[in-house]
Amino acid sequence: MHGKPMSVWGMYWAINVFTIIIFSLLVPTAIVLGNALVPAFLGAVIAGILLVAIEVHAIPMANRVGIKSTDDVQTVFIELLANALGIWLITRVASITGFGIASFVWVIVLAISITVIQWVAVKGIGNKKGKKK
Repeated sequence: MHGKPMSVWGMYWAINVFTIIIFSLLVPTAIVLGNALVPAFLGAVIAGILLVAIEVHAIPMANRVGIKSTDDVQTVFIELLANALGIWLITRVASITGFGIASFVWVIVLAISITVIQWVAVKGIGNKKGKKK
């Protein structure tokens, strides 16, 4: 899956779902889960899956258009852009996904939070693998 093992993508999904749920509890007027057709938890699950589907293609698409992710800073920046764009796109179809957001400011805040948590988690896994050798 484009250079990352399936376990990392599963971890990304869990981080996405957890972060979206926490933010919807902390700022329920800005980040809304659920609607008449989609229960709240399912809205978070769907949003998490769709966001991972976008994240999977972020680095390959960036490479394809000539943006090379040669270091951590560039990779994190590409993933931040993918998260922001993904969240914004997913919330544009809130009637289907059950995940809505009040403004683009909250998209940026949520995208930064998710990206930072994902980066810390991936770095933590990398450090644990390095210590086992």
